[in-house]
Amino acid sequence: MGRLLTEILVLPPGGFLSLAALGWLCARFRPRLGRGVMFTAWLFLWLASTPLVAGMLLVSLQTAPALPVVGELPPAQAIVILSAGQDLDAPEYGRAMPDNDTLTRIAYGAHLQHRTALPILVTGGAATPGSAAVAQVMLHTLESQLGARVRWTDERAMNTHENARNAAAILSAEGIERIYLVTHAWHMPRALRSFEAEGLDVVPAPTGFRDRPWRGPRSLIPRWSAIRDTYRAAHEWVGRLYYLAAY
Repeated sequence: MGRLLTEILVLPPGGFLSLAALGWLCARFRPRLGRGVMFTAWLFLWLASTPLVAGMLLVSLQTAPALPVVGELPPAQAIVILSAGQDLDAPEYGRAMPDNDTLTRIAYGAHLQHRTALPILVTGGAATPGSAAVAQVMLHTLESQLGARVRWTDERAMNTHENARNAAAILSAEGIERIYLVTHAWHMPRALRSFEAEGLDVVPAPTGFRDRPWRGPRSLIPRWSAIRDTYRAAHEWVGRLYYLAAY
């Protein structure tokens, strides 16, 4: 419940709407202050809705470089791919399918396996009660469409901390200590810390990089995709602070 309230009331865009509502209430008693708070809330909402600001926030999280495209890769013993989400009902396929973020990750994980021949572990639990675990959806797509083979699945993890804990338990039983960790570049800092805290030696294998945020004046036009990216960035920063305090 606490996590849900945080997502609704604190993270964008809900946080800005909460601030605007607070300003509206304040305006009944302190009109000048209330109007100032409402103006600030709407200004921040506009900024957070622009590709420029959203891109800058995501790029600030991309601290791990991409693995080299050619030449030798750092040694590792396995590839761990983290889930994002899934499309629960893809009628053109007749089954659940990875969402765009998960597809980006498994595509790069398959690419790494083709380069290294290392075994793959996928991790991700069910998004809703009664639905298939995301790990199962990832496995099916990797093997049936991307020409990869999956050795292990973790179908219980519901967040990054559980991804790391469950994957470490599976891999330690196999004597595996060093892994390639595949996730989005903006998610990598939190994921890296979680997996290293479980005693794994991690080679970051980030994917889904955001490039330069400025693409001309259109970068200042609000877009829904931008507020989604701002939410992702805020979620990562809040998650990093929470993990520092909790783990």
